[in-house]
Amino acid sequence: MASSKKYNVLVEGNIASGKSTFLDYIRPIFGKRAIINNEPISQWTNLNGRNLLKEVYRYPAKFSFQFQTFVQLTMARIQLAELNEPFRFSERSLFSERFVFIEALKILQHITPTEYDILLEWFSFLSEKSPPVDEIIYLRTSPNVAFERLVERNRQEEQPVTKDYVNLLHTLHEHWLNQSCGIRVNSARHVPIRIVDQNKGLNRLKVEYYSIANEIMNENVI
Repeated sequence: MASSKKYNVLVEGNIASGKSTFLDYIRPIFGKRAIINNEPISQWTNLNGRNLLKEVYRYPAKFSFQFQTFVQLTMARIQLAELNEPFRFSERSLFSERFVFIEALKILQHITPTEYDILLEWFSFLSEKSPPVDEIIYLRTSPNVAFERLVERNRQEEQPVTKDYVNLLHTLHEHWLNQSCGIRVNSARHVPIRIVDQNKGLNRLKVEYYSIANEIMNENVI
């Protein structure tokens, strides 16, 4: 059924769960009908010559508040940008920063209670200005598989990442997203969650990715 409404999808998951790969496979299916936003890693690794991502992984107690504040800014820019295309897919969001990464910083005591409160105040302000979320795609990956993939891709900034940290992020994602009834983000209604088992091989996943993309496009003729 045709609608003038835009369809806004968040793609969420642990480190090395395959979010960028998923977006790469669906990009040609939607073509010019969708804006597809990857995480702004290039901004995190080069802020006037500073690699904030590298700094925060190596010295989390010193740089976590700085980094997380900048992440919220870059995520807000993506979510608040005017959407002209019928569909938008975004790799992570203000919401995963709030319910996963900021919580992890609190648990690990990499930020002070006051810094935690400041980050939540910013989240509350920014998220209320964000457009409604229509669907979350949760690329659910076991922490063992995610950590193996992280080691295999061998990114310079991620060298200090431990298996314990990947386990913690998995636990927080599960607490937030592994709910069959959907979740609440910045509106009164529930947001449906589509869970994809990312432990499967890529050949099987590619078929599922194409199926998901076509289903979203066909069910939301915009």
